[in-house]
Amino acid sequence: MEDFGRLRDESANQLHESCVFWHPCVVPFAARPASWVLLRGLGREARHWFDFPQQLSATLGVPVHCIDLPGIGARDDTVVPCTIDAMAHDLANTVEAQALQRPLGVCGISLGGMVAMSLAGTLPVSVSHLVMINASSRLSQPFDRLLPSALGVLLRAARISDDVEREQLIHSLVTNGEPEQVLAWAERAAQLPRRGGPQLGQAVRQLVAALQFKARRVPQPTLVLSAQGDRMVAPGCSRRLANHLGAAHESHPTAGHDLPLEDPQWVIERMKRWLATDHRA
Repeated sequence: MEDFGRLRDESANQLHESCVFWHPCVVPFAARPASWVLLRGLGREARHWFDFPQQLSATLGVPVHCIDLPGIGARDDTVVPCTIDAMAHDLANTVEAQALQRPLGVCGISLGGMVAMSLAGTLPVSVSHLVMINASSRLSQPFDRLLPSALGVLLRAARISDDVEREQLIHSLVTNGEPEQVLAWAERAAQLPRRGGPQLGQAVRQLVAALQFKARRVPQPTLVLSAQGDRMVAPGCSRRLANHLGAAHESHPTAGHDLPLEDPQWVIERMKRWLATDHRA
């Protein structure tokens, strides 16, 4: 495992080099996004959204694009930046190079929510709406942002070589599904074709970046979704985040951390209802 002190120094350099600027301009928001970008969380890749992108696209009637964070999934040949802003700068280049329909909605879960917020500040004209699911920031204490019991489970999972067993342990942490459903999710995740080598080093770098993340207000309408049954990140983190941003906030009464996996229709219906609100006032 890499030295945290060196990673902290490296992250400071990357923050300087990323040249991420937060624009104070007033953005001429459209009534709703013409397409959506989805961003995954700690150590997970775009393929772990499973059926959620197709379900979201069918309901909202617009294209949905899943993009891997740098160093993860299809992009595991790159180094994970050690700041959230540097990740967002990298993604901004990727988004701007693709012919995605504008304006964009950006939705991220957990660490992906942090990157989504930074991306919204980096691309204030291209991004019109922001959704953050079970995210956190330095508004909350470190052991609320990653509960100690969850950290223990993740460390145990990192030592398991059997794909199904490892994914079953992870999904038993991030969802509150019945054992049969957890096993089905685990088997599906384990069947994803392998890409590259172990992801532990990349996840550590992501964790370093996440722990430094400070929430900053963005001009876009923002929806914060959380889950009362989250056993990875304390639900209060989302409440503090929503209060700080002046954002709309809804909380699922029973689901766990991977809310779009456990109850995708709940997430989609909240997004649809929120998008129907006039945010221009």
